[in-house]
Amino acid sequence: MAAKHPSKDFKTIRERIEILKSRKLLFCDEEAAEKILLEKNYFDIVNGFETLLLNRELDDKEYLPDSYFEYFHMLYTFDKDLSAKILKLIDSFENRLKSSVSYRFCEEVFGNDPDAPPDSYLNP
Repeated sequence: MAAKHPSKDFKTIRERIEILKSRKLLFCDEEAAEKILLEKNYFDIVNGFETLLLNRELDDKEYLPDSYFEYFHMLYTFDKDLSAKILKLIDSFENRLKSSVSYRFCEEVFGNDPDAPPDSYLNP
């Protein structure tokens, strides 16, 4: 028999917004927040960044004064943009490294021995 995993009850977007409001989170535009939460994962937006905005002086889960849902969205967007830029830089670095290694290898093998067989790279 498969082990049961604890799960949380399904909450509508509206219910999630009400929970956030009960934790003192503010909203500039609740309709826009609903659209954001329909398009993006709630847990990626809220849970991913809430430790930055939680009031640690309280035992209950409550956000710092003047914390807005839009801050979560800005952090989420910044994180996604930063990740995309880092991946692009890593990809560019990887391509340059591969090209450089390939060029230097060919220069060493074929530059020193123009008659080297084309499969010289297989010989360690």
